Amino acid sequence: MKRTKNAKHYFILSAILILSFHGFSQKNNLTDKNGLKQGFWLNFQIDTVHYASIGVKSKDGVITVSNPYYKITYRLISKGNYLEDTLEGLWIFYYENRFIDKNKTTKSIVFYKGDSAVFENFYKKETVKSEVEFKKGRPIGQLRIYNDNGQLMFSGEMLPDESFYKVTEYYKTGGKRYEKKLSVDYVIETYTNIKDTK
Repeated sequence: MKRTKNAKHYFILSAILILSFHGFSQKNNLTDKNGLKQGFWLNFQIDTVHYASIGVKSKDGVITVSNPYYKITYRLISKGNYLEDTLEGLWIFYYENRFIDKNKTTKSIVFYKGDSAVFENFYKKETVKSEVEFKKGRPIGQLRIYNDNGQLMFSGEMLPDESFYKVTEYYKTGGKRYEKKLSVDYVIETYTNIKDTK
């Protein structure tokens, strides 16, 4: 009798969880009547595709393949809100890092407001890698770059119509080392995954 009660409770709990997940998922990834993305979106991409089959050996030693199938796994690559088909508000982007590379960006948190955005990029161990301000798709504004231990390495500013950041480099002790220029391309390629967030 006790087993039956537990089985009923398990079935009811499972049904509630399935129905609530189904209801939640219907509120994501919606477009309006004009085909524009609106609201909260979860974006996935294929991570791995595995081919598998079951081999059956007959009496005469011949192996026949039965029931071949593909197993596809997906991974979340971004989540956030759209407004009129435009990224708006808080977005999180996830990047693949199959190899142990402590300097690779693994995640970006971006706050979009109109034509402005603030990118915060992270190392594998969740320490901040860089903070970059953007306006109209261009890096304009403040820049901060950190090493993988969270210490500030560079800080500076990009002015409109400039192609270099004027930055201050810091010693590991925190003191100012000297001032120099960093190219926009170098900063974007080395310290961000901005190209993957569009």
